[in-house]
Amino acid sequence: MSPDTYRSPGPVASAFLSSSALVRFIMGPFGSGKTNVCLMDALAHAARMPVCLDGVRRFRGVVLRDTYANLWQTTIKTWANWFPKEKGKWTGSEGRQAQHVLRFDLPDGTKLHFEMLFLAIGDDRIEDVLRGIEFTWLMMNEADLQSGDVLTYAVGRVTLRRYPRTIDLRPEDREYFVGIVGDLNPPDTDSWVYELFEETKPAEHIMFKQPSGRSPLGENRGAIPREAYDRLAEANKHKKWWVKRMVDGQYGPSREGDPVYGDDYDDSVHFADGELQLFKDLPLRLSFDQGVTGPAMLIKQYTYSGQLRVLEELVPGRMGETRFGERCKILLEERYGAIPSTRWRAVCDPAGFTGGDAEGGDLAWAETVARILGIVILPAETNELKARIDGVSQLLRYRIDGQPALIISSLCPMLRKGFNSHYRYKTIKGADGRSANKPEKNEYSDPHDALQYGVLDLGGRSAVISGDLTKKGGVGRQDRHDEDSDDVHIPAGSGGFDVFAC
Repeated sequence: MSPDTYRSPGPVASAFLSSSALVRFIMGPFGSGKTNVCLMDALAHAARMPVCLDGVRRFRGVVLRDTYANLWQTTIKTWANWFPKEKGKWTGSEGRQAQHVLRFDLPDGTKLHFEMLFLAIGDDRIEDVLRGIEFTWLMMNEADLQSGDVLTYAVGRVTLRRYPRTIDLRPEDREYFVGIVGDLNPPDTDSWVYELFEETKPAEHIMFKQPSGRSPLGENRGAIPREAYDRLAEANKHKKWWVKRMVDGQYGPSREGDPVYGDDYDDSVHFADGELQLFKDLPLRLSFDQGVTGPAMLIKQYTYSGQLRVLEELVPGRMGETRFGERCKILLEERYGAIPSTRWRAVCDPAGFTGGDAEGGDLAWAETVARILGIVILPAETNELKARIDGVSQLLRYRIDGQPALIISSLCPMLRKGFNSHYRYKTIKGADGRSANKPEKNEYSDPHDALQYGVLDLGGRSAVISGDLTKKGGVGRQDRHDEDSDDVHIPAGSGGFDVFAC
């Protein structure tokens, strides 16, 4: 293979190559071309480097692996497919670090000095591995197998722009491109990768997610056909967590238990990867749970077509009902004030109405919150766990003109992580991997309980039990909205990209 024959495996990979964000990771299933994309990214950005005073463009990259065994068995072999060791100057032997220096004549008549170092962390500290090395670009190959500290340290080093040297550049060219890239198969939701890219979300940190290998949009079809992924999934169907990660390219569940909704929840379908638009002509639907680890409120809208849109969650941790009610009021007034409280419908766990003493003036939890908000909060029709879970499952499985019947906003991180992993049937230790028959009570169960009460309120227990929740869509309870209103905004992938365009 030759670099000038390289073609991007698909739109997500093309968007990755087009980006110049400081930190870019690409995540996808087995065989989706991720490693090749990162290696070609180095050459693409190298060709755009400023010309030094001697007329040469200079670029130094670093490829990092977790161990030298993995570095030589996989990464360097992949590199050699594109850049044979016989070309340029190769130094290094198996089990140790290596270096490859190449020179290219570019179409604009300039020359490119292209240098790549191959290193592994092993048992060393990242500070010791990179000590004294100045570089333009760094790749974390199989990034999830490395520590999050590697990324932190590498970002600190690369942003100093020490290669090429400042004295070798004209003053106007000293703000050149630098960056960190990473490739990986999706880790589980306990990984530092999930925490950083899905929860913390620092500026200039972007995760590019390739579609499932079984999807019609799957990438790198020229190398691996869809049928191969179907066979891989069938052969490993007894390991659903593995199929979810390695075949479907989604974050896997924590190995501490089984997600309550299993395969019904698909993060690439039910998660909007952005804020959902507020329809000002639709009522707000609020649902509450007083919680075991803390209270929760979900803010939702229900369209006439039957889609339940979860706009935002408030899961503040342990606090009393008065303070929680005040937090709810501030959030609703600041972000949703365009819809008056007379057009809110609110429902709560029936247990939230117990414990009060009307004669003594002592209000129940739900009554206190309702008084602060100045609205009526209704008790959910039932607290029956099976009906609550089944109602959500029905919405997850249902599609409306190709769109999910339940979609959640990026403002619902606890709800999302619960769906992916942490709202779970806890594994019973010493019981041969068997799980408990009730969901674990933790901080993720509280917003999920609130969601279940909100779903029950769409059509009632009878609609859930009969399986008619999606068929009838909660007849008489749907909230009409203007069909000309804007719909959910989901960013589209970009088109093709020439890796050598400069």
